[in-house]
Amino acid sequence: MNVFLCIALGLLTLATLCHGGCFRIPRDPHVPGCKDTEGVLHHQGSKWNDKHCHKCICTKSGIECCNQIPRYRGMLESCKVVVNKDCTHKLVNENGPDNLCVPTGGVL
Repeated sequence: MNVFLCIALGLLTLATLCHGGCFRIPRDPHVPGCKDTEGVLHHQGSKWNDKHCHKCICTKSGIECCNQIPRYRGMLESCKVVVNKDCTHKLVNENGPDNLCVPTGGVL
């Protein structure tokens, strides 16, 4: 029974981490492709990361963007999320590498 409970809790945590925070920007019908918030024109079907590490795609209806960096919950205050220029990230404990940062959950 405990095994099933652990599996269920693990799946719920995974579902929480994978449920993305996404948004849409409608396409201007007078512009070929999609113009992002920085004014850059993207061709339909193209994909890119914006400066806030949202993964975006230009579709027929507009731009669809989703977070790539989770907002972790339940960590020590000394734990910080360090985001690199290529939108990869890691959890770092300011008290030193021997102190682990283990979040209890997170939301994309």
